[in-house]
Amino acid sequence: MAAAQGKCLLIHTYKGSQDGRLETRMDKDETPAIPTIGKSMNENSATIHVSGRFSATNQNEFRVRSSEVLKTHGSGEIRVDLSAVDYIDSTALGMLLVLRDKATANGGRVVLNGASGSVKQVLKIANFTKLFTLT
Repeated sequence: MAAAQGKCLLIHTYKGSQDGRLETRMDKDETPAIPTIGKSMNENSATIHVSGRFSATNQNEFRVRSSEVLKTHGSGEIRVDLSAVDYIDSTALGMLLVLRDKATANGGRVVLNGASGSVKQVLKIANFTKLFTLT
């Protein structure tokens, strides 16, 4: 992870760019206007960072990041950072379940970090507290 005191590197995917990727730095507390999904990894775990609206609109981007993380850390701990998510829908819940199933099949586990407010409430109503560790 390219990080420096409260900053994290997020990878944004844009169809209009030449190589399909644009790297930007963003304050951890800042919520971008568009939904983004990035990743960071170390030896022991990998984190998928989600911000903005976590919904069907970023399903493909989440699938790509999940696949990348599963290839390198599928048998370890995969964290999904939801601290910057302000909305979550049923498609996103389904994406989390698929990630969990794939990680579990490889002997890994998925931890959901930082959910708050309505996002945390949706996770509780959907009984994700029984399926995931929420921190």
